[in-house]
Amino acid sequence: MTKNDGGSWAELITLGPVLEHIVADLIFGTEYEFVIQAATGVGYGNVSVPLITSTQPDLPGQPGVPQLVGVAASHNIMISYDAPESDGRAPILNYKVYILDPSVGSFDQGTLVDHTGQANMIGLNRGQLYNFKVSAINRVGEGPASKLSKSIKTKDEEECNVTMRFYPVEDAHRFPFGVGTPEDFNHIYLLDVARSIGVPLSRLEMSQVTNTGYMSFWLRSEGGENAMTVQESMDKLTMQVVDDLSMLHNGVLTWQTDTHFLTCNGKSEDLLAARQRLGGPGNRLQASMAAAIGTGLFLLIPMFWCGRVLYTDAQALTDKQNEYKVKYVEKMMADAG
Repeated sequence: MTKNDGGSWAELITLGPVLEHIVADLIFGTEYEFVIQAATGVGYGNVSVPLITSTQPDLPGQPGVPQLVGVAASHNIMISYDAPESDGRAPILNYKVYILDPSVGSFDQGTLVDHTGQANMIGLNRGQLYNFKVSAINRVGEGPASKLSKSIKTKDEEECNVTMRFYPVEDAHRFPFGVGTPEDFNHIYLLDVARSIGVPLSRLEMSQVTNTGYMSFWLRSEGGENAMTVQESMDKLTMQVVDDLSMLHNGVLTWQTDTHFLTCNGKSEDLLAARQRLGGPGNRLQASMAAAIGTGLFLLIPMFWCGRVLYTDAQALTDKQNEYKVKYVEKMMADAG
């Protein structure tokens, strides 16, 4: 006999004089409790001590069809997929994503990803079509793969290797915040650049920071929910560099950014043209005003100050002369009296 879901005993099968039996058609990953009663011509005896056991979990079911999340990047595609209807009575530990490269005509060996239901597939070729299928894995093993996704194409967009020049202090790793590791400050650099142009930090990858004052990083193409192109990001960064009131100049790079040097893939940016785009004649007016203010500070104000000093001295001399004149007249009148 076995216990059913209601907790009461139910007769499972009546057997002849045998000492073993295979119980079939049980549910995987489920606990069962069995007892046995022996019978003779007189009747049934007492039931045995219960045997409590469980069937093992099964493989998980088939996940949903992979779908594109947001937009594709040049070298990576973010996909999502629904969990299988059955986890096999055991938690899903991982998923495995298989990539079909149409140029090859076969699937790869699969990439193990976490159990979140999303995967960022990296290392893909630019401007290439790809298809995906995914399987779920629990502690029993890997279940059946999903149906094949629709073809998804990566962007045909070149990523950019950016180099900026900055002014480090004597110790290249010492900053206003104190002493830290190179990795700490590399992160600060990239965070400030990402914040200024409005892209996720994942789109920037530091390649070098030299003691001679150069910072190089990759501006990566990005999929998912961020659709700003590499070219748009680079244009915005150029404008941030030439605008001394920009967010870039309000960040940790304010005191060290050299706004006269910026390259992308080894080609120098035309910062003069960027300044003209930024304000055109207004920038020249700003420069004229700066020249006028400089002239006032370094020429007119000193001249005014010197003139005032001379005037004050002359006025004091005149007052003293008048004082002497009054005293002289008073003395002459006293002598005449």
